[in-house]
Amino acid sequence: AVVSTQSTGVPEDPKVGGLCPAALQATLESWPKDKPLPKALLLCPTGCNPSGANVPEGARRKIYRLACEYDFLILEDDPYYFLNYGKELTSFLSMDIEGRVLRLDSLSKILCPGLRIGFLTCRYVESAYME
Repeated sequence: AVVSTQSTGVPEDPKVGGLCPAALQATLESWPKDKPLPKALLLCPTGCNPSGANVPEGARRKIYRLACEYDFLILEDDPYYFLNYGKELTSFLSMDIEGRVLRLDSLSKILCPGLRIGFLTCRYVESAYME
């Protein structure tokens, strides 16, 4: 089945890079009342494109709270998570208590570029999202 989708961009934080929680909140608060709210947020929190920045821990927690408040899934596309050479980062999946994070990883970034193996991890929660 073909599913029609629309996407809306949210700017990066100009100071630290990565998705800006304040911009995400402003986007959600100003969402047209006659349109359904977004069902999912796709982001790459480690090594964000195009800046290469990491979404800071505090911003990650704010984004997760917004997902809970506005009832959307977080698609955490994080192939660079294990290549982080700084402070260990908290993944969205590790803070997920409501079953709203789907984490996508890839072995092509950490083992071998030609090794096209990816995997999805999520919490087991009986959820309307998974039906």
